[in-house]
Amino acid sequence: MADVRRPRFSIVDPVVTGWKIAKKSRDSIATMAANHGVSASEFVELMAAHVESTVPPGGTLPWMPEKKRDGELPIDSA
Repeated sequence: MADVRRPRFSIVDPVVTGWKIAKKSRDSIATMAANHGVSASEFVELMAAHVESTVPPGGTLPWMPEKKRDGELPIDSA
């Protein structure tokens, strides 16, 4: 399968991310993008826009794992 590339200069304010992700996740994103005929970067941007549009009031996503609170004392909300 050939790489799908965006047209030159089609990204506003492009940046190179410094993230490291598992190869399996990267390959999964690349496959899904190719299946839809877009580049991996465009797929990630579309995915981010979709997630932003579904964030419920309060700003937390119900499917995100809860942050570990080891070593924190509970605070009573009286």
